[in-house]
Amino acid sequence: MLRDLLSILFSLALIVWLLRSVERDVLFAKLTAANPYYLLAAIGVMFFGYVLRAGRWPFFFRSQPPRWVDSFRCVMIGFFMNNILPARMGEFVRAHLGGRATKQSRAMVLATIAAERLADGMMLSVLFVVLFTWYSPPGQLENGRQLYYVAYFFGGICVLTTVVLLCRRFIFGALERVNYIFPGHLSSYTLLRIRRFIEGLEPILHPGRFLLITLSSFVIWSVELYVYYLVTKAFDHPLNLGGLSLFLAAVNFSSLIPAAPGGIGVIETFATVALEHIGIEREAALAMVLVQHFIQIIVVGIPGGVLFLRLGAKIPPADALADEEEFVETDRGFIDVSRPVQVGDAPPPAGGDVQELVPFDVENLKPEEQIEYSVIIPAFNEEHRLPRTLLSVLEYFESKKCSFEILVVDDGSVDRTAKVIRQFERLSPRVRLLIVPRNRGKGYAVRLGMMNARGNLLLFNDADGATPIEELERLEGAIRAGAQVAIGSRAIMSRDTTVATVWYRKLIGRVFNGIVNFVILPGIADTQCGFKLFARDVGRYIFSQQRADRYSFDVEILFLARKAGYTIAEVPVNWTNVTGSKVNLARDSLHMFVDIMKFKLRDTFGGYDAAPGGKR
Repeated sequence: MLRDLLSILFSLALIVWLLRSVERDVLFAKLTAANPYYLLAAIGVMFFGYVLRAGRWPFFFRSQPPRWVDSFRCVMIGFFMNNILPARMGEFVRAHLGGRATKQSRAMVLATIAAERLADGMMLSVLFVVLFTWYSPPGQLENGRQLYYVAYFFGGICVLTTVVLLCRRFIFGALERVNYIFPGHLSSYTLLRIRRFIEGLEPILHPGRFLLITLSSFVIWSVELYVYYLVTKAFDHPLNLGGLSLFLAAVNFSSLIPAAPGGIGVIETFATVALEHIGIEREAALAMVLVQHFIQIIVVGIPGGVLFLRLGAKIPPADALADEEEFVETDRGFIDVSRPVQVGDAPPPAGGDVQELVPFDVENLKPEEQIEYSVIIPAFNEEHRLPRTLLSVLEYFESKKCSFEILVVDDGSVDRTAKVIRQFERLSPRVRLLIVPRNRGKGYAVRLGMMNARGNLLLFNDADGATPIEELERLEGAIRAGAQVAIGSRAIMSRDTTVATVWYRKLIGRVFNGIVNFVILPGIADTQCGFKLFARDVGRYIFSQQRADRYSFDVEILFLARKAGYTIAEVPVNWTNVTGSKVNLARDSLHMFVDIMKFKLRDTFGGYDAAPGGKR
């Protein structure tokens, strides 16, 4: 908002400066003396140029190009939006509409628009350099050399783009390595778009496609050059080809400056100054620039506005099919993270998982263990947050009509936490209180609860209730599909889950998970979410091996699960930040990092017992 306001103020300041620098009576006289027939012809020719642009855009698509009708609608609405939105935001509107029309990723469609801008800039630069150099007299040539630097800039961008495309496999590999170290939506969502964007530029490497794009761009800019000729004729001030090419380049290069909507003020200032440099009086130069800019606005404004109104005067929602690939979970609603995904691994088939999952067998449990669910809630000074969580858990399981128990482990609280839990024990026999005489840490409390649980499925749930208990159904789905450990994740993209948190917690969490992935647990996007479900025997084995008593225990149990060869599913869940956390982000993060190194050393020197079946 502030940026947009500053852009508008900048443009207004340029307009005021420009109007104060000219004789307004002379300017008005020149505007009224313009020949309307030439101007009407210029409008028609410019509209024809946009028709050609709509025909050229499909050449930039690798597959599934838009029909001409869809292309024309997207092009006109996009340029129309450029005239009413700041910073050329119309390009993103066009990409959005193009993604709907072609059922493709918006990032890939945006890449075709970027490639189109690149082709325009390069063709405009070549035309300007050739025509201005060959057809301008020496004095005019010397005064207009400043625009050469812009042309050189576009040449450099073209070279850089070519290098990126030629090295794209190396870049994709580097992106995979980044995602390997920093898994989750923060990286996957961004890196996928970068990859799609680069892939969207690939058609310009194809010789036949490159030739079509070059020829069509030459025709389009030749048509536009003729529009500028008609404008100068309307003012009885015809320019040679050198002067026309400078007029064309000055207007279009200045329109790339991200300022007020439509480049108003910016185009008038820079194009007027450029024409003045080659000997045209300021009033005549400003009059021609104003009229040319007005023609451009109405040529895209009228049809673009009509087409936008036909959409209901609003941007339609994104097509779910077009953006399906932007969500990384599989159709089963979770990702198998039992093993680290190595860079270069083949991706899983569409709709499937990394490996076939084998359902967990619960038939051999003893009769006294036949409780369906055990919920373990660690609590330290949670008298205020715990009641709401316990009520929601009780109501949920009672509505399921199943056998369950809730083990609340009071980890040496010094407030009324134990008293609150006792009240719930009287309310329901399903609630059990386990007391740790002095504070030992969250990891110790969860381990105590897990080793005393009798359910077939063991759920660890934070006392703050940040993850609604209803999310258990997502974790159960993963268990039914064959996972033995299902962990809630705030870092996996999903259409039907939301994560509400403060920015600094998200940043610190991503940095910590990046370190965890790099050092000990590659491929798991969120190790710290306090919502994890275990098959009974698996959970008892893992927690019997756990040594960490404090917040790093999440990392250790997942490390142990992967080490033992258990199937781990990472499941996107809804999550809301709840105030009152006991985590000291600075102190506890340091302790957790030290613990991670301990896990690594303990494993190296055989500090963990062999897993069932002899795995270590």
